[in-house]
Amino acid sequence: MKKLVLLAAVVILLAGCSTKINTTQEIAPSVRSNLVLSDVSAAYGPGVTGPEEVASRLAQEVRKAAPATSGGGTPVKLRITITNYDLVNAGARALAGAFAGDNKLSVDVEVLNAASEEVVGRYEVRRESNPGGYGIFYSQAGALITETAKGVVAGLYGTSP
Repeated sequence: MKKLVLLAAVVILLAGCSTKINTTQEIAPSVRSNLVLSDVSAAYGPGVTGPEEVASRLAQEVRKAAPATSGGGTPVKLRITITNYDLVNAGARALAGAFAGDNKLSVDVEVLNAASEEVVGRYEVRRESNPGGYGIFYSQAGALITETAKGVVAGLYGTSP
């Protein structure tokens, strides 16, 4: 019986988190297999607001999540546009737990050839998480940014987040 309750708790916890990648312009396999990340920039899109540090932290986390060396010969830049940022504050999370709603961070990513500035790929990353009451024990913003960055890197290299 204890195992069943534990399994149900794990399923509920994992169901509250998802990262979705939607490719709108496929990166050519010849580019993807040979790329190396040279630069990352992130900014809020028109009409989207949030703390100033979110964009810079997202760019920093993408750099950390990307492989340090891939042996690639095609340098690419990522231009990340934040299209949605919604973070439930700690007070609401403490009082309402999972009922306070989802944390959301959505970004559009353009992959550019670093030399020519030509767009070689585009994709979206949509991160939603709902840590429930557990969210008061860690930085929800930090976790949201880190997991979104992992999704950005997964979209770049064509792997699972």
